[in-house]
Amino acid sequence: MKCLYRPSSSSLAETAVFATLGLVGFVAVVIAVVSGSVPAGPKDDPLADLGRSPMVRYVVSGQLAADVRTGGAMVHYFFEADGPVVTNVIECRPTQTNAAMPTNTATVGPKA
Repeated sequence: MKCLYRPSSSSLAETAVFATLGLVGFVAVVIAVVSGSVPAGPKDDPLADLGRSPMVRYVVSGQLAADVRTGGAMVHYFFEADGPVVTNVIECRPTQTNAAMPTNTATVGPKA
């Protein structure tokens, strides 16, 4: 008998595509907000004020590179494996055969 549906699971490629689409959408919103905040300049040379644009200053100053590094560190933090949940985990060690140490031995003489 043939199964009519497949279990819901996503592949790595599908996850990468959706993450890329989300990032592109976020960048589009940021560009729209920044371009909406830049006042209109003179119409004779529209590229004259490009150097004073906040977006150009953001890229040239290196702040964009720092934000990309921060985003990468956040992604790494979210996807790294967690340690053990319990704080008093005992690792595998050889068991002690003689739990009680003898205090009186026959080879030791009296202290005088």
